[in-house]
Amino acid sequence: MNKTVYLFELDSVRTSAGEITLGQQALYDELVIRGNTVALAFHQLADSPILLSSLKKEKQLDAILGLFRLGRLKISLYGRYRTATQYILTAVEKCIGNLDKAEKAARENGTTVDEELQKKDLHFVFSAWPIQGTDRRLMERIADTLRYNDLNLIKELLSEARADGDSADRIEALETVLACIRLIISLDMYEIPYIPAAIKQGPTLSQYLDSVLTYYLIEKHPLGARFSKTDAERFRSALTMLHGMRHTLASEAGDVNSRSDWYTRLDRAQCEPSLRSMAKMIVDLCLNYTVEENIRGIARRFTKLGTKSFRADFEKRLADYVKTHENADGARPRLIGWHAVLRFLSPANRTSASVTSEKSVYSSDRARQYLALVGKTLFRCLSITAYTLIAFLITVLLDAVEALELIRPSGYFLFDLNVLWILFFGVISSAIEKLPIIHDLADSLFDLLKLISDWFRYFRYLIISFQRDR
Repeated sequence: MNKTVYLFELDSVRTSAGEITLGQQALYDELVIRGNTVALAFHQLADSPILLSSLKKEKQLDAILGLFRLGRLKISLYGRYRTATQYILTAVEKCIGNLDKAEKAARENGTTVDEELQKKDLHFVFSAWPIQGTDRRLMERIADTLRYNDLNLIKELLSEARADGDSADRIEALETVLACIRLIISLDMYEIPYIPAAIKQGPTLSQYLDSVLTYYLIEKHPLGARFSKTDAERFRSALTMLHGMRHTLASEAGDVNSRSDWYTRLDRAQCEPSLRSMAKMIVDLCLNYTVEENIRGIARRFTKLGTKSFRADFEKRLADYVKTHENADGARPRLIGWHAVLRFLSPANRTSASVTSEKSVYSSDRARQYLALVGKTLFRCLSITAYTLIAFLITVLLDAVEALELIRPSGYFLFDLNVLWILFFGVISSAIEKLPIIHDLADSLFDLLKLISDWFRYFRYLIISFQRDR
């Protein structure tokens, strides 16, 4: 469909095993099934467990880089940040600055650095990176690595940890950091194109939240039929709590557009965990609507804030989010690997993304999309098979000519058959070599095996996808 879309499912707070799997499914749906380009916000690129979980294996990392180079994954610029490196470096430097302040306060108050960081709810900014807010050496190494594009600074720490027999958790943390930074540096090295920042600022988190509060709490409109009575009551109670916090947050000089400030107050609130979870989900959705609104050229599922289409989309997303939380840690089948996704999305199929109305963004005619993908893959499979057979037949015929030359009497013909055979096969070979998709015999057989393997996984995914959509 060649649209640019933003995925709420790649949010950095969706950290459970079930949510990671569902996020990968959503990403796969957009890239392969719908043929769209996925726009990533800086916080998704830096801190999404869905992406970071795929970086530890070098093949998967190379495949994700390949998707960026094809233009099927794109990063959206925001504010004053011009590159992903700049965004992450600024965040890490802020963490180092917070640690400096905490160390100074600890000396003055006779407390520990951890206590001072907890007082102000300060921690390492990227939750998906297994880094302690007190690990100055690692944070400084990360900053220097990003400044000088020198991965050896992190590799040295990893080698030291292995040599000193550090814990498996510490080694895994360093491996994760190394994989994350390798991706960020590689994006700059390959000069991946970014989506320009939006010209006009869209609605903020608080504006989306105010719209939800007004319609469902103040005007007392009920939720749709997709919610159970228990979830509807929990939703209204969560809105009541958020409405009270809305004014408290503003009066305490907090940022009503900062998810972190909302989370801090929700974590301190005396309420049932299920109620706190619902309130956080509402805040998460409002934040993601804000991020989506500020991506240039994005295709959305609704027209604008406050409309019937927005409320329908909000309710659907909230229902899906609640269902995801209820089954967050359930076992789910492994998805197709990203190297296989990269094979599906060949450069010949790349086209530029465009903006369209909401009706053309997410077509309900998924069968037509599946058939288009099946046709594309079958054509390639048949072309591989055809060229393999042609190469085989030419080899057999040439062997037959050589055998004929051995058994025919010398001078039996007035002219040499070799001349005709050489001309005949020379023309055929030249014509085949000029075809744009000619394959080597060994490469053709290998590609055919890969396609068969990919399709077994793909049809397995289709079964999962249809069961999920019902």
